Amino acid sequence: LLEYDGSGLGIEKIRDEVMRSGAFTKLVAVLTGLRLLGQVDGVRRFRPGADYTVAYHKLLEPDTRLDATLCFAPPSDGWVTGDLGGFECYIAADSSELVAAETYGNEDDSGNDLININANNNTLSLVARDEQMMRFVKYVSSAAPGSRWDVITTYEVECDAESEEAEEDDDEECPEAEE
Repeated sequence: LLEYDGSGLGIEKIRDEVMRSGAFTKLVAVLTGLRLLGQVDGVRRFRPGADYTVAYHKLLEPDTRLDATLCFAPPSDGWVTGDLGGFECYIAADSSELVAAETYGNEDDSGNDLININANNNTLSLVARDEQMMRFVKYVSSAAPGSRWDVITTYEVECDAESEEAEEDDDEECPEAEE
């Protein structure tokens, strides 16, 4: 169990000693069955009444990525129900009519959602996304009991010949590795 006091102190240590470790990368590879290449990581804080991220087409990746997000948030039923916002949302980018869903409290914003992951303390989410998926964190309500903190690692994913055959059987394409 990771301990986090909500102040931001020690979050870089969690990133450095857990998320960047070879053991963690191996665990993620085993859990997902993916071949992980390079990684980019960071620490994010979303303060009540102040922070969110925006999804836009210029942030699209050229190939498949795996997002590993370790979330820390103070306990509240509002996170679970989505009433406080602060959830990570993955949407389809190929829709001609994207709905702006980054605004808190918009009831008509779920048309493009592929998956929403609610803030929850000490939880790890793993999401594989292709080049047509965008992600953002919804605005955190000023009623939230504290900040949502994330340690996020995004892995580049390589598809080998075996993975391509499995994907072809499912009528889905596996992106080609960059040369």
